[in-house]
Amino acid sequence: MSRNPESAGKHYGGATRKGDSWIRGALGKAAAAAARTKYTYLHARYRCLAARRGKERALVAVGHRILIAIWHMLSNDINT
Repeated sequence: MSRNPESAGKHYGGATRKGDSWIRGALGKAAAAAARTKYTYLHARYRCLAARRGKERALVAVGHRILIAIWHMLSNDINT
C-alpha cells in the first residue's frame, strides 16, 4: 500500500526512498554543480522547480534527472 499524505485536498510532500549513500552524495554534488551552470537544461529545470518547491527539493529533482539520463545512456549503450 503506497502512502499518499493528503488532507482536505492539500498534498503534503513524501519522503525520498533509501538508496546507496555514495550514489546519493555524488548525485547531490552533480545536481548542485548543474544548477550553477548557465544556459543548460538542468539549470533551467532547477530554476523552475526552486521557484515553486524550494531549493532543496529542486536539487533532489535535478539529481533524479541526472540519474535518469545516466540510466538511458547505459541501457541504450550510447557512447559519447
